[in-house]
Amino acid sequence: MKIRILTVGKPENPQFKAAIDMYLKRIKHYTAIEMDFIKPEKIAKLSESEILEREKIKLEKKLSPTEYTIVMDKGGKQFSSIEFANWIQVQQNNGRQSVTIIIGGPHGLAPEIVSKAEQKVSFSKMTFPHELAAVMLLEQIYRAHTILRGEKYHK
Repeated sequence: MKIRILTVGKPENPQFKAAIDMYLKRIKHYTAIEMDFIKPEKIAKLSESEILEREKIKLEKKLSPTEYTIVMDKGGKQFSSIEFANWIQVQQNNGRQSVTIIIGGPHGLAPEIVSKAEQKVSFSKMTFPHELAAVMLLEQIYRAHTILRGEKYHK
């Protein structure tokens, strides 16, 4: 199953960038994965609703109507690492070809993007910067694949 992560904003912090690159490289040993970025809107110039609307339009251009999408949202389902690994296994067993996971910018995601998603996932009720959320997501995808393979990474 191919995994695509679509995020608002590229990582600017070199430590987060290095961690993202490391996990992408590790995950590629298990499954196809890619990251795609959209340019965030300038916060100082627009209202929150204008920002979300413009980012929604950019995200929709990157999505196909038939794409299985997951959004990272603080109101979403929380998984343990083992539950997440099992969820990935179920998707693979059901013949799912690809999954796109969307991470929003500083204001989150437009309600229309969230409501259209097939799955909403949350790390916590807390809010995290998109760079950290991307690292956490990639680490959990890597961990899920090591769990499914019975490797020692997950303790």
